[in-house]
Amino acid sequence: MKDSIQNKINKIQEIALASNTKKKMMDSNVIELNSNDSLVKSIRNTKEAELFFSELKSAIDLAKKINKIF
Repeated sequence: MKDSIQNKINKIQEIALASNTKKKMMDSNVIELNSNDSLVKSIRNTKEAELFFSELKSAIDLAKKINKIF
């Protein structure tokens, strides 16, 4: 009887471990899917575009100042 109870406990522990491992895998898949989401890409592209145009504007302003000097 004691062995039977221990076997059941071991089986429950195996199931719990497998469930926890599966949950961790699912959580990592959700994170990966979220990072590939088109909205995230759009936001990232928007920020990159804003940075590019800011740098471009600075370069144009600098060129205008240099042109005025010469």
